Amino acid sequence: MQDDLELEKFIVFAIANYHLALPINQVLRVINYPTNTSKPLEKVGLIQLGRHTIGVVNLSQRLELDQGTHATQFPFLMLIRGLNQELCGIPIPTPPDVIEISTEELQPLEWSPAASSLLAMVSHAAVVNQENATLSILLLDLRRVLMAPGQKLLGTSLAQR
Repeated sequence: MQDDLELEKFIVFAIANYHLALPINQVLRVINYPTNTSKPLEKVGLIQLGRHTIGVVNLSQRLELDQGTHATQFPFLMLIRGLNQELCGIPIPTPPDVIEISTEELQPLEWSPAASSLLAMVSHAAVVNQENATLSILLLDLRRVLMAPGQKLLGTSLAQR
């Protein structure tokens, strides 16, 4: 019976006390946060990454966990593709883990406009037993994250503005 479970791989990372996840195929790579980025660009949610300017989604601010949290306080940047396949980044405080979760463990969450800022960005939850702990993992819905009010430039190209 255990062999019949369909497992999916997720990239799991922590923001504050929450364990958030994205399907592994939505994450391009995790890099060190660029230290030579322009401070004025960062204030509007953009960073310079080589010759590219990319949008940054600061989940800590979006979750209203700490208004003083600045993206550069997070030493890692998880690179993802936006809604129009543009490069985007999510600052994270520690390297993420890869965890397999059975589709049976994923429970859909109902979304409503009155939901908390966290529930407005997640689609499913799972409780996973790890070696010494039980983790409650919330699966981010990238569409909801990138389309959220106040998220500048993500989901649109500069040419459309």
